[in-house]
Amino acid sequence: MGALIGLGVCLAVLLAGPARAAASPHALATGTSWEATGLTGSVLELFTPRSGAFFARVEDGLLRSDDGGATWARVSLPPAPARRGPHWVAVDPTNHMVIYAEGTGGLYRTADDAASWDLLLPPPVAGAAVQAIAVSPADPRVVYVFFLGGNTLYFLRTADSGASWTRDELPPAGSPCVASVALLQAHPTDATRVFRAAGCYAGRNFGDGLWESADSGATWTQTFRVQGTIPRWLIGGEGSAPGRYYLAAGGAVPGAPTVVGRSDDDARTWQEVQRYASTPEQEVAIAGLAYDPGAPDRLWLGLGSPAHGVQGSADGGATWNALGLEDRAINDLALGIDGRYLFAATDDGVWRLPLQP
Repeated sequence: MGALIGLGVCLAVLLAGPARAAASPHALATGTSWEATGLTGSVLELFTPRSGAFFARVEDGLLRSDDGGATWARVSLPPAPARRGPHWVAVDPTNHMVIYAEGTGGLYRTADDAASWDLLLPPPVAGAAVQAIAVSPADPRVVYVFFLGGNTLYFLRTADSGASWTRDELPPAGSPCVASVALLQAHPTDATRVFRAAGCYAGRNFGDGLWESADSGATWTQTFRVQGTIPRWLIGGEGSAPGRYYLAAGGAVPGAPTVVGRSDDDARTWQEVQRYASTPEQEVAIAGLAYDPGAPDRLWLGLGSPAHGVQGSADGGATWNALGLEDRAINDLALGIDGRYLFAATDDGVWRLPLQP
């Protein structure tokens, strides 16, 4: 079992073996099956802002539902960038009227429910493309963006909704390597804190850890690392246990494991609560992570190709239970704002699972 290493600080880290027993599914769901919503086709990402609308990012744009997924309408986005692939989009987690989106010429913003769009931020260098966008739930004027230009990552941040920006660079750490962003996430209640997993990676890196900044991205400290993995999903930091976090890290090199970590001390130390073995020919990928802030022992993870389906835990990751959708690859999970349903973005639309109150 790999060690969890905190770099830059001295951390006491506990390791727990993979769970074997299964938790009762009735602690997580009502016992009924998954229900199809009105959206079919491949769905990449879900947004559930506090203001009530429900969004789904798809290959060719963004869709919105105002009735829990029963019906969907296309959201008008700025002109698509020249490169292939879906728009990068971020919905303000406090106000669905505000959306940030990649478009021709850089980063755009709408503040009027997509009726109009303004170019907010041109690329920092010619040809650079958006790689990630994060809006702070604690202060939505705070926005973080990664651009990739050449093989350099440009990290930009604003504290005034884009009126002014501060720029930093993550240049390649030697050659050859490939720069990419696996995770960019603002803290849910502290506007000065932000998390990332981003860098220029090669086989010699053997993965990356979770980096946290307590000064809006000016300086960073690495707090979580499992050799051979890169963090891809992070949840927690709010609700009835604000010190609770869960993190999923996927394999960065062939044969590396996929792990789920848990922290109970505000992301300072971690214990491993689930591990999926991989081989060079077949990597098990976690493709979604969600939890209930009001009952933080309840969490769910989604499995992408080749393993599919949703796993759930009612005891903070000590035990796990299969909750269905094994015939579909999961791309994202989201808890509805009223806590009644767990939503899954899959390669075959958005599905929902009724949950126990």
